[in-house]
Amino acid sequence: MPDAPRLDTVTPASAAAGAPLTLAGAAFGDRTEASAVRFRVPGDTAAPVIATVDSWSATSIVVRVPSLVSFGSGGPLEVVVHTDTGDSAPAPFLIEETAPPAITTIDPARGLEHTTITVTGERFGRRSAGSAVVFRAPGPRDVPAPIEAWTPTSVTVRVPALDALDGAGERPLVMTTPWGRTEPASFLLGELPQVTGVVPSIPAPGATITVQGRAFGTADAGSLDLVAVYATPDPRPPHATAPTILSWTDTEIRAELPDLHGLRTTGSRDVIVTSEWGPSLPNQPSRILIESRASITSWTRLEPHARTSDLQQGLQLGLQAQVYDALWLLGRQWQMRELRGSDAGSPVAVRVEGISTPLARWRPANGQPEDAPTGVPLEAVVERERVIPPTGSASAPFDDLRLAAEAGLHLLRLITANLRDARKSDDYRARFLRAFPLQPPADPAALDTRSRRFLAVTAGRAPDSGRIYAAYQGALGANPTLPNQPPINGNDRAAVLTAVRQWYAWCAELFSEPVADTSAWDRQRMEYAFAAGSGDLLLTAPEHDGGHLDWYSFSRRIPTPATSLGAPAAGREPEEFTRVAIPNPVSYPGMPMPRWWELEDGRVDFGSIAAAPSDLLTLVLVEFATVYGNDWFTVPLDAVAVGTLCELTSATVTDAFGVSITISPFGDGAGTDWRMFELASDDGTADAGNAMLLLDALPTTQESRPLEDVLLLRDEMANMAWAVEKTVQSRTGRPLDLHEDEVTRRAGQQADGDGLRRYLLQTPVPRNWVPLLPRFDRDGTGSVTGRWLARGAMREPVGGAVIPPRGRLLEPGTPLEIYDEEVPRTGVRLTRLWTLGRSADGRSHLWRARRKGPGRGEGSSGIRFDTTTGA
Repeated sequence: MPDAPRLDTVTPASAAAGAPLTLAGAAFGDRTEASAVRFRVPGDTAAPVIATVDSWSATSIVVRVPSLVSFGSGGPLEVVVHTDTGDSAPAPFLIEETAPPAITTIDPARGLEHTTITVTGERFGRRSAGSAVVFRAPGPRDVPAPIEAWTPTSVTVRVPALDALDGAGERPLVMTTPWGRTEPASFLLGELPQVTGVVPSIPAPGATITVQGRAFGTADAGSLDLVAVYATPDPRPPHATAPTILSWTDTEIRAELPDLHGLRTTGSRDVIVTSEWGPSLPNQPSRILIESRASITSWTRLEPHARTSDLQQGLQLGLQAQVYDALWLLGRQWQMRELRGSDAGSPVAVRVEGISTPLARWRPANGQPEDAPTGVPLEAVVERERVIPPTGSASAPFDDLRLAAEAGLHLLRLITANLRDARKSDDYRARFLRAFPLQPPADPAALDTRSRRFLAVTAGRAPDSGRIYAAYQGALGANPTLPNQPPINGNDRAAVLTAVRQWYAWCAELFSEPVADTSAWDRQRMEYAFAAGSGDLLLTAPEHDGGHLDWYSFSRRIPTPATSLGAPAAGREPEEFTRVAIPNPVSYPGMPMPRWWELEDGRVDFGSIAAAPSDLLTLVLVEFATVYGNDWFTVPLDAVAVGTLCELTSATVTDAFGVSITISPFGDGAGTDWRMFELASDDGTADAGNAMLLLDALPTTQESRPLEDVLLLRDEMANMAWAVEKTVQSRTGRPLDLHEDEVTRRAGQQADGDGLRRYLLQTPVPRNWVPLLPRFDRDGTGSVTGRWLARGAMREPVGGAVIPPRGRLLEPGTPLEIYDEEVPRTGVRLTRLWTLGRSADGRSHLWRARRKGPGRGEGSSGIRFDTTTGA
């Protein structure tokens, strides 16, 4: 008997109506009048639908998918091949709708977790393996919903759990089918209020309680109730009392309980918070116990009576009030209400709320605002100078020959470490020395004696890393390349390329350098000027002499569109914080001890301080230290980020009796009250907000000897000012004493020996003395509106060549004018040096900085005009 047909595969597994299908199998035989391919809905008793056959062979049949109307909607089907010998086993196939599904309504459109909702629309089809309903959680992330019923036009699902959807909020709904996805449909996921604690948990009638939790919503749409809890079931509805709301946020509610008359009774209460989504569920943290104040009091006359059989003798002994009867003394104090105190509760907890605004942006003097780098102390951000040219810039040699030599030797060490064959290291060392020799500057006179000795030692031994730095920048790109010189063997190119990349990374981490070529140094004031903050916060430091930064270096201003520093980068926005801490009593040497038999510290004796009646500050200090010192407490604020302005918005103190008091900051806000650590405002007042500046500053730093040392001084005899370059940086990065060089140069000059006197138009001035000439700004009437000291120059006695400054502080090559008031009679000392510090995260920061300090008074250059010299 012939075998029944066998249907193995249907290709494709899903398609729209009218699409061709290929059925592969065996024993299909030749096509006869009885041969047919039938489609039917699984489990449906209706007659199958016969498909149109395009071709038929013993192992392959090509048919057309029947019309979608034949099945009512898209979804799973069964395909059966029928021949004279019988039917094949059904094969799965999915017929697609003509377009993706579309959602019309969601009922309800808002709800809680596990709520059953009905989604209606069109082209849902019958449910298949690819059919699903998902909610879009933040991320974005799809969370599937449990399906309870599915029809071509309606689907019933349950909302997933709140934790799976990352909390409440707008959670769009999307339906997925094998023939497409719907557009997201809006669904609002809510959350029942949850109470996590009530402080205090045992309040008295009329006390203030703080309800803590989440999802409280707003006060307009919510309510707070105290529901009585009974030990035995009560068929009547429980008694509920509504306290007076003092404040309401999404996570905290402060309310005042009614008095005993309003509560009607004391005992256990469940604190129930009701929001727009419904009431909270009672639990152990939400239960409070209202103290019972009921008592029966009766009074009788209290008479002291000793324990004797004779009443009169007992009264006589009692009236004597002998001192050994301590209990009687306590009783009399209690009777006379001497033990009754007011405002005597000891603070046991302090809740502090505030906002922390990072100094995420900064602007140097005459520069543009930019993001402040994280992890770098503010001193380094403000003061650091460029040491190594940035990658991608024009070719620029290192200004320090010693650094150029040491960096070049480090590159050779990295190449040796990366080569597979260490024997080639000497060959590559020689190649780099030939291609990039360390060369002296074009002007040999620019080198001092020590620099010439250094070049003599390093010649032929160290390559010039400045030229290498400029030539090998092509190795840093996405398609790295190496220059032709020196030649690199093909097998070693990868090793040399790795070494060069490591060397560039080492150079970038060697010094703390600015990202852009901007400087906070105000050349007209010879000091740093910058601003820091972000958003609505603007702190200015217009007169920073260099070195340690602290709160007193800044003034707080109100930003305008022209002065605002802009919005902070993502992740550095202002952050609200809440801290609950235990207050600690203030202590200091010589403080009175609270116990009677405890002796004070004898090193400080406030009682021996002598003060006249007019010494008011001394009297106030002594009174505070001896009388009111134990009334003060300190509250630690831990985990507050540095590099921020910490503003306190509220401080609530809870004492040992459960009474909460919100304390206000000291000061009237008008700038008339002085407070320590307070920023000055832009109008000079000291009341710039209840804030404390927590700088990411270095506690201590190490500073090198000055690389440059310049004195700005007044010369009253010459009626001018001078900039005396005592020390400048040599080409090898070491301090060069110009005064010593000047003494040596003058000692080498030969004096005339003919005994004749010679006329001099002007006596010589030391070469390291640079004149500062007065210049005036005048208005149209000729009145002086500005006074300046302009940098000039002396000329060589022979030839008349201009003698330029040799250091960077006087900025040779560009005009320099300094405000006249910046050079007082005491003078000014300017230095340039290396600074090393270690930040709180343990990283070291090395940068080149400048300092401004007081000078040594006036000076004299010895310049004279129209004089003679000689015998």
